[in-house]
Amino acid sequence: MGEFLNMYGEALARCAFCHDQCMSATPEVVVTGDQSLVVSRVANLIRLAGGGQLQWSPELARRLFFGLTDELQFQYCLAAKEGHHFEPFLRAAREEAVRRQLAPTSVLAVAEHVRLSGNIFGRREELALPVGPAPGGPILVHDAATRVLTPGALAAARDLLGAVGPAPGELAVPSCGFVEFDLGLTHQAHAAASQAHAALAGLPDGPVVTTDPVLALALRKFYPQWGFVLNRPVLHISEYLAQRAEALPGFRPQAVTSVYHDPAALARGLGVVAPPRTLLARIPGMHLAEPITSGIRARGDGPLMGYPDEFVAAAITRARLAELRTTGAAVIITCSPYSVANLSGVSDGFPVIDLTEFLCQAR
Repeated sequence: MGEFLNMYGEALARCAFCHDQCMSATPEVVVTGDQSLVVSRVANLIRLAGGGQLQWSPELARRLFFGLTDELQFQYCLAAKEGHHFEPFLRAAREEAVRRQLAPTSVLAVAEHVRLSGNIFGRREELALPVGPAPGGPILVHDAATRVLTPGALAAARDLLGAVGPAPGELAVPSCGFVEFDLGLTHQAHAAASQAHAALAGLPDGPVVTTDPVLALALRKFYPQWGFVLNRPVLHISEYLAQRAEALPGFRPQAVTSVYHDPAALARGLGVVAPPRTLLARIPGMHLAEPITSGIRARGDGPLMGYPDEFVAAAITRARLAELRTTGAAVIITCSPYSVANLSGVSDGFPVIDLTEFLCQAR
């Protein structure tokens, strides 16, 4: 672990000796009141374990997988403007926990799903062959998250993309690798990225478009870091459609108040805040309410996969759901299969819908 400290020692010290500035933005602390889960205190545990002053243990490993790496903490971080980030050392520590066979059962379950099926859900799939786009058209890329969690959004995306320009191509991949990467399953993450990269390389030029901001974040930000350069634009579908909004068919009036939830990967990871709102503003008669926290400061809706405590995860999601419902909205609209699944899972039937499906229904 000496090499670990050489690589991340400065960042660890930044967090470990901080005065818990991000405590109010750490979802686990907010919902549990357990201040030991704040990033700075977990960083200190990692620093001590890396220096041999603290024994690696299942309890230490479990704490590593509590932290949501959704970047909300950096909205309150005094060192953020200097380029400080905690995700690299946290993910590296998770990888070390996996290597030491100390990872929680929730993480081991994800690893087993990937081993058996190639995706984080353990769902065996016969994937359709890639289809090239018409000249100038986009390539709709999706992995198991969209197909399992929001299949309706995938159908709606095909419809909307066909309405605004040349016919899209399509590529189905088992996984983009991001969830595996976030959980310290680095080998599995890179294997998934290599497979997706090779499949895209076999298709004609054209922008990548996806309904999943986690997939877009992986392709745009992390693939180049891993040595998989795409040499083509990567866009969330809200960005692509907003750029071509004038080509969209007219929408029927909707006399409803809705609220839009910003997924972390889209708003903070990719900086995409305005395009979904631009699209919703084209619907006549609909009032779009704004929650107390929105945009890059939006409260998170919960984890992706592999979280070590389902009760804490549900509490995080319920806190965001309550905030969204205080707007008086009759429907929650969002842009991520994980966000739809998280919020729907605790909503007791309150409508939660992906943006693409909502737009199609309003046509």
